[in-house]
Amino acid sequence: MALKGLTNSKKIINIINKYGHSCSYTVLEELETEATFGSAQQNFVCPEGIIRSKNLCTGVAYDNFDRFVDTSSGKDTLHDTVGIIFQDISNFNESNSNNVIMNVAEESDNTPQELNEIREEINEAPQQHQQELNETTDEINEAPQQHQPLGITRRRRRTFDAVTFEIESYNKRPKLRETLEPITSSLRLQIPTYISKFEHIDLAWILRHFIDKPRIPSWVGFNSIFHESTSCKQKIAYLTTINSSPTNSSVVLETMKQAQQIALECKEPYMEITYDLAIAKVALQIKSTEKPRFDNLFIHFGSFHIMMAYFKAVGKFIDNCGISDLMVNCGLLASGSVNSFITGKHFNRCKRLHPLLSLSLQILHFERFIDEKKIQISDNIKETLPDFVTKKTADPTIVDKN
Repeated sequence: MALKGLTNSKKIINIINKYGHSCSYTVLEELETEATFGSAQQNFVCPEGIIRSKNLCTGVAYDNFDRFVDTSSGKDTLHDTVGIIFQDISNFNESNSNNVIMNVAEESDNTPQELNEIREEINEAPQQHQQELNETTDEINEAPQQHQPLGITRRRRRTFDAVTFEIESYNKRPKLRETLEPITSSLRLQIPTYISKFEHIDLAWILRHFIDKPRIPSWVGFNSIFHESTSCKQKIAYLTTINSSPTNSSVVLETMKQAQQIALECKEPYMEITYDLAIAKVALQIKSTEKPRFDNLFIHFGSFHIMMAYFKAVGKFIDNCGISDLMVNCGLLASGSVNSFITGKHFNRCKRLHPLLSLSLQILHFERFIDEKKIQISDNIKETLPDFVTKKTADPTIVDKN
């Protein structure tokens, strides 16, 4: 099967089969079809490999998958809705269980026999999640065999009927009933306490550019030097494709129902679901109209569309102020690319230029500040800047605040 997937050649498979190293192409086709039938017979939305447990963070995301068919008229373009499910990979291993046992032994008066019983319970904990998955798989594999008479060899099928959803028709005109918080709301004035720490780190990055320190990375590279990522590894699996346009209200409703079913299978009280901007607008309208049916769904945009919206908002402020002309004159931006930069249509260009523009403006602002206040940057600060963080950590702080 692996060779067939790599080559997709009937001739190669048959040649290898003649030398006795694989099945024939016909048998492989039959095996693939039967495997597909077995996968389609499961009664769960979660695909194989996803552990249905509330102890692991699980989420789903849906997006469009366009296949442009080469036709003379340009018609018959296929628009499908593809969903993925992502889940944290459990990093519970034997070393973790040993650490738990040591902590229990230090904090309690348990006997060695009781500690061994605790160790066995901890080591068996990760297997419980996999046991649920194995039991479900065994039920699916045994179901066709229960109706098969003994002594009769049934020929494997080579054709497969595609899985189709009975999509619930949604004929309402959904409308978003919620409103944004007013400008004068006290919630808009709340500033998280940890913001000041990151403002100090950003100021250190600006100061290093201001005093012209060598080999200064970009903002992302600068933060990656001392920020240690604590994100969990995740596994990703595909959900069953819906052969319809993702912006259709009925299709969006089906994706929301699938997300609720996944939350039910994983025993989660809620489920986070990610859409792009066009689909999320319809989903939020349906959620508002059908309230409280989908209150356990947390709908949010992907980071790509959030950044694109932010670039466009910044472009509204700097349009026709002369900054784009300066960028063209200094060679940062071509004259024909000004419009895509201002409107935020070209992501890569905006992602590269906006940090440079922000850095230059902040340096000019800082120069004006120290000139008006007549502040002198001491040599101690200049020497401290390169090594103000002693080690890489998930919670970096400035050691020397002089």
